[in-house]
Amino acid sequence: MPRLNELRDEIKRLSEESQKYHTQMLEFYKKAREVRKEADTYHERLKEKYALLSPLQNSITSAKKEIKKLRSEISVFLDRYDEIQREKNREKEIKKLEKAKKKLRETGKLTLDDLKVLLEEGGLELK
Repeated sequence: MPRLNELRDEIKRLSEESQKYHTQMLEFYKKAREVRKEADTYHERLKEKYALLSPLQNSITSAKKEIKKLRSEISVFLDRYDEIQREKNREKEIKKLEKAKKKLRETGKLTLDDLKVLLEEGGLELK
């Protein structure tokens, strides 16, 4: 009979241990359900935000296409504007060169700026 008592005690101990693990498992499942419920809530909120963003994204995409088209159209004008600016700058440089040459012929004196213009534009030959 002592062997029977030992077996009964062992079964009781294993049963209690099993119950403890079973209780822990139920707690884990409960927590998992809570986390899943919270995740589902966040997921629904995220889907709502995406639904709100979708029309805006479409609008942005359309605006980007329009901007690209307008940039293409305006680039012709900007290129022409740059060309005109270069022409104006070139005319200013020519006028500076002519002024420096005239000053050199008439007075024989030059400022450093006049000398610089003559040297850069090839209007002065050094012998």
